[in-house]
Amino acid sequence: VRKNSVVCIRAMVKGSPVQLSGFVVDTTGLILCTAHSLKNPTGISVTSADGQSTDGKLVRIDFRRDLALIDCTYTFGNAVEVNNGRPVPVKDQRLFSIGCPRNRSGTVMLGIVSGPPRLVEGQPLLAVRMEIEPGSSGSPVFDDSGNLVGMVQGRMKKEHRSGLLIPVDTIISFIKEK
Repeated sequence: VRKNSVVCIRAMVKGSPVQLSGFVVDTTGLILCTAHSLKNPTGISVTSADGQSTDGKLVRIDFRRDLALIDCTYTFGNAVEVNNGRPVPVKDQRLFSIGCPRNRSGTVMLGIVSGPPRLVEGQPLLAVRMEIEPGSSGSPVFDDSGNLVGMVQGRMKKEHRSGLLIPVDTIISFIKEK
């Protein structure tokens, strides 16, 4: 179910192709992803886990929190449950992400929380030890029970085995805004 909720996103930004990951938050076609690769995108394409591609439209973007919502005209069979009440992951807790790094749909990466939440430019982020490859940004991250705990924001500079996650509380507040 989790894997079927992950999508690959492609867009053109300033004449160059970008590729990132995202996940379905509403089966009517609402996709959550990171914002940092989507500055004035054109031609957004969303590819579902079953290989179906559809056009997407950027409907909301917040560069401060690095979150974006894309709407597409596709009905998905599954969505990631984004809910309150999940404790913040603690140091050494095991996690896994599912995404489209290097355009490989459904890639699972294992990792652990490497430290407490930290503020980066005023936003809370979780540090993790996890393989973060190009295109991983926007991948949902789950705990051992399959609960959403965050989303891959990116990797530490020059260190593909360390990354930062946008915590689920930030995701929830973004999605609830109108």
